[in-house]
Amino acid sequence: MDGKLLSIMFLLKDIKYDARVQKEARTLAESGYEVVIFYIKKYANPNFNVPGVRLVAFEKSQLYFKNLSPKTKLLYILTKPYRVLCNILAYLTYIWFVLNWITKKEKDKRYIFHCHDLPALPVGLICSSKFGGRVIYDSHELYPEMSGRGKFEKWFFASLERLIIKHSSVVIAANEPRAKIMAERYKIEIPEVIKNYPCELSSFPSNRQLREQLNIPNDHLLIIYIGGLQNGRGLDNLIDAMNLVASNASLILIGYGALADHLKKKVNSAGLSDRIKILPPVSPSEINCLVGQADLGVNLYENISLNNWLAAPNKLYDYIMAGVPVLAGDQPGIGAEIKEHEVGVLCNPSDPASIADAIKTVIKDKSLFQQIRLNCHMKKQLFSWSTQEIVLLSIYDIHDKLRNERRTQFCKEFV
Repeated sequence: MDGKLLSIMFLLKDIKYDARVQKEARTLAESGYEVVIFYIKKYANPNFNVPGVRLVAFEKSQLYFKNLSPKTKLLYILTKPYRVLCNILAYLTYIWFVLNWITKKEKDKRYIFHCHDLPALPVGLICSSKFGGRVIYDSHELYPEMSGRGKFEKWFFASLERLIIKHSSVVIAANEPRAKIMAERYKIEIPEVIKNYPCELSSFPSNRQLREQLNIPNDHLLIIYIGGLQNGRGLDNLIDAMNLVASNASLILIGYGALADHLKKKVNSAGLSDRIKILPPVSPSEINCLVGQADLGVNLYENISLNNWLAAPNKLYDYIMAGVPVLAGDQPGIGAEIKEHEVGVLCNPSDPASIADAIKTVIKDKSLFQQIRLNCHMKKQLFSWSTQEIVLLSIYDIHDKLRNERRTQFCKEFV
């Protein structure tokens, strides 16, 4: 058996826009661990090339769309039972693909199976049963409580999580409120917390480039949102709020999602297309170049689900790291950190008037705005990924140490 520890990560989506997985993989590789990431390919180029990290793409779409007639494709879109069946088949095929790949290419290694979110956890447990090795459950979300879940879905995912979470060697949550909920709900030890802090950069670009590209006047307050264009993010309310704010404020939405077309139509119908721009998503490596050019960063998670209410978004910390004050909802997690460190302004994310008032405060109270910006710069080291990679490496080092101790004990008993 190879003495070097191999981290095999499982991700049931594309890696291109997953900053958390990218940061963890980079940290492990730079610390001497071998890393393999299995992910479901959606984009042609993941834009993630790190020495010591191998990407293994599973092309789900080719399994069920290739050589199918348009009529069958339409059936896939319109018929839920068919979609569910395809997803189950794809999931089972993914597991077979993983087992087959490890058997052929990485058999007889010392493994840690690192599972990103609940759908990946059964895959890791199956691999651990077959190949040996410990399992890390890295819960990016409160998965059963994600927005849009019906009663059956909530029950199913909560039951599944309760059944298998105790078989994990370590559970990781993205913030303290979520860790507490998981501990209370499943009667487990409080999970380790690894927050979605960004990598620290020494400098950010001036705020002229984005303004020039989009013809935004220099005297406008430049507000930026980066993330999913979906329900529960307060985006409809944010656009309504822009109608209540003086014309010397501009908004840029960067991302993709189910609400993209709806938001574009809303902006046009409101006559705000000169002040509100909607741009396609960017990779994590490009985010810093955009965030540093803004004056105010938006995180307006609404209380439509427990997962939303206890959100721990990457972008919140990207804003702070760039020295950009945050406009956010007053809620556990996000609101608590903003209050503690005085790095933003809070509002009711479900009320356009409250959002507008917060923006007006930033525009009118120059001294408050400058103090908040200064606080972001002074405290950004507190929100650096370097503080979180210590936790990640300690988890891996402990497992490595336990393996070595057990091997030594075995040798002593054998002799």
